[in-house]
Amino acid sequence: MSIEPVNNSAPASYAAQLPEKQPASPELPAAAQPASASSQDIVNVSLTEASKRQAMGKIHEHIEGRNALARVLQVSAEKLEQASAALVPLKTELFKIIKNYPPFGIDSEDRREILRSYSAIRKEIDSMTVPAPQQQFYQENSSTLSQYFDRAGKLTLQELPVLPLDAPDSHLKDAVAAIDAKIASFKDGPQVIHNLLKNN
Repeated sequence: MSIEPVNNSAPASYAAQLPEKQPASPELPAAAQPASASSQDIVNVSLTEASKRQAMGKIHEHIEGRNALARVLQVSAEKLEQASAALVPLKTELFKIIKNYPPFGIDSEDRREILRSYSAIRKEIDSMTVPAPQQQFYQENSSTLSQYFDRAGKLTLQELPVLPLDAPDSHLKDAVAAIDAKIASFKDGPQVIHNLLKNN
């Protein structure tokens, strides 16, 4: 009996039964990959939130500053109204001399007493002060505010003369005109100050 040689190759029918090799799965595009926040993204978000908080803080600080300024200027306006009213007696005292008939003599004790009263009232008004606003606000509006008070809040009364006891009637009449102008100025002051605050 002859022995058939062993055939090492698989029959065609067997080879056909082997499963075909599956192709490798393509990688998902970047957009389809699971999202993960990078450390850079976290830093950017943190900076954005910090910037928002800082901006809100500045807005709040600005509002508080304006409110504080408004309160100070409101008191300043009220003080100007009081000063305007306080100037009226100065005028009244001088009219006692100017309108007296017959006129007081220059050495009249009654005339001197009235002038002493004028000086006392003026000194009292001169001691009045108003709350000083923020220095920056005063500096920016000094041409207007200096008509009413200085940086320290002292009333501006340089226009009102200091009358000696022997002041002639002509000086008294000039003083009355200066008092009238200052009364009108102080009366307008509150509205002027309100407009300054509104426009700043």
